[in-house]
Amino acid sequence: MATLLAKAWVDRVPEIDPVGVLRHGGRSCAISPTEADLLQRLVRSFGEVVSRDELLKCLPDRSTMSRRNALDLHIMRIRRRIKPLNLAIRTVWGQGYLLELVKA
Repeated sequence: MATLLAKAWVDRVPEIDPVGVLRHGGRSCAISPTEADLLQRLVRSFGEVVSRDELLKCLPDRSTMSRRNALDLHIMRIRRRIKPLNLAIRTVWGQGYLLELVKA
Protein backbone atom coordinates (compact mmCIF):
# COMPACT_ATOMS: atom_id res chain seq x y z
CA MET A 1 0.00 0.00 0.00
CA ALA A 2 2.83 2.40 0.87
CA THR A 3 4.44 1.78 -2.52
CA LEU A 4 1.22 2.61 -4.35
CA LEU A 5 0.78 5.80 -2.33
CA ALA A 6 4.38 6.82 -3.02
CA LYS A 7 3.92 6.22 -6.75
CA ALA A 8 0.70 8.26 -6.81
CA TRP A 9 2.49 11.13 -5.04
CA VAL A 10 5.35 11.09 -7.57
CA ASP A 11 2.83 11.51 -10.40
CA ARG A 12 1.35 14.53 -8.63
CA VAL A 13 4.59 16.45 -7.93
CA PRO A 14 5.62 18.79 -10.76
CA GLU A 15 9.09 18.53 -12.34
CA ILE A 16 11.34 21.15 -13.89
CA ASP A 17 13.78 19.94 -16.51
CA PRO A 18 17.24 21.50 -17.07
CA VAL A 19 16.11 23.58 -20.07
CA GLY A 20 13.33 25.36 -18.15
CA VAL A 21 10.20 23.36 -18.86
CA LEU A 22 7.74 22.69 -16.06
CA ARG A 23 5.93 19.35 -16.44
CA HIS A 24 2.90 18.09 -14.58
CA GLY A 25 0.02 15.77 -15.37
CA GLY A 26 1.07 15.16 -18.95
CA ARG A 27 1.25 18.89 -19.71
CA SER A 28 4.14 21.32 -19.82
CA CYS A 29 4.99 25.02 -20.07
CA ALA A 30 8.20 26.93 -20.68
CA ILE A 31 9.46 29.16 -17.86
CA SER A 32 12.23 31.73 -17.54
CA PRO A 33 15.43 30.95 -15.58
CA THR A 34 14.31 33.14 -12.64
CA GLU A 35 10.88 31.53 -12.63
CA ALA A 36 12.57 28.12 -12.73
CA ASP A 37 14.61 29.03 -9.63
CA LEU A 38 11.47 30.16 -7.79
CA LEU A 39 9.47 27.12 -8.86
CA GLN A 40 12.32 24.77 -7.99
CA ARG A 41 12.16 26.08 -4.42
CA LEU A 42 8.37 25.73 -4.32
CA VAL A 43 8.48 22.23 -5.85
CA ARG A 44 10.97 21.07 -3.18
CA SER A 45 8.32 21.97 -0.60
CA PHE A 46 5.29 20.97 -2.69
CA GLY A 47 2.18 21.34 -0.52
CA GLU A 48 4.08 23.25 2.18
CA VAL A 49 4.49 26.97 2.81
CA VAL A 50 7.71 28.62 1.60
CA SER A 51 8.50 32.00 3.16
CA ARG A 52 8.89 35.16 1.07
CA ASP A 53 12.41 35.54 2.48
CA GLU A 54 13.32 32.10 1.18
CA LEU A 55 11.96 32.95 -2.27
CA LEU A 56 13.73 36.33 -2.30
CA LYS A 57 17.02 34.41 -2.14
CA CYS A 58 16.20 33.04 -5.62
CA LEU A 59 16.16 36.51 -7.19
CA PRO A 60 19.17 38.40 -8.55
CA ASP A 61 20.69 41.01 -6.22
CA ARG A 62 18.80 44.31 -6.24
CA SER A 63 17.59 46.81 -3.69
CA THR A 64 15.23 45.36 -1.07
CA MET A 65 12.14 47.17 -2.34
CA SER A 66 12.91 46.30 -5.94
CA ARG A 67 13.33 42.62 -5.02
CA ARG A 68 9.97 42.56 -3.20
CA ASN A 69 8.22 44.03 -6.23
CA ALA A 70 10.08 41.65 -8.54
CA LEU A 71 8.97 38.67 -6.46
CA ASP A 72 5.34 39.77 -6.64
CA LEU A 73 5.61 40.20 -10.41
CA HIS A 74 7.24 36.77 -10.91
CA ILE A 75 4.63 35.07 -8.72
CA MET A 76 1.86 36.72 -10.76
CA ARG A 77 3.42 35.51 -14.05
CA ILE A 78 4.04 32.01 -12.71
CA ARG A 79 0.42 31.74 -11.53
CA ARG A 80 -0.79 32.44 -15.08
CA ARG A 81 1.59 29.93 -16.63
CA ILE A 82 0.89 27.03 -14.27
CA LYS A 83 -2.89 27.31 -14.27
CA PRO A 84 -3.32 25.04 -17.36
CA LEU A 85 -1.22 22.41 -15.54
CA ASN A 86 -3.78 22.28 -12.69
CA LEU A 87 -1.31 23.90 -10.32
CA ALA A 88 -1.68 27.05 -8.24
CA ILE A 89 0.39 29.21 -5.94
CA ARG A 90 -1.62 30.24 -2.92
CA THR A 91 -0.66 33.17 -0.72
CA VAL A 92 -0.55 32.25 2.96
CA TRP A 93 -0.81 35.68 4.57
CA GLY A 94 2.01 36.49 6.95
CA GLN A 95 3.87 33.27 6.09
CA GLY A 96 4.63 32.96 2.36
CA TYR A 97 3.47 30.95 -0.65
CA LEU A 98 2.25 27.42 -1.20
CA LEU A 99 2.42 25.47 -4.48
CA GLU A 100 -0.49 23.07 -4.67
CA LEU A 101 -2.54 20.88 -6.95
CA VAL A 102 -5.85 22.34 -8.12
CA LYS A 103 -8.59 19.76 -7.88
CA ALA A 104 -10.46 19.63 -11.18
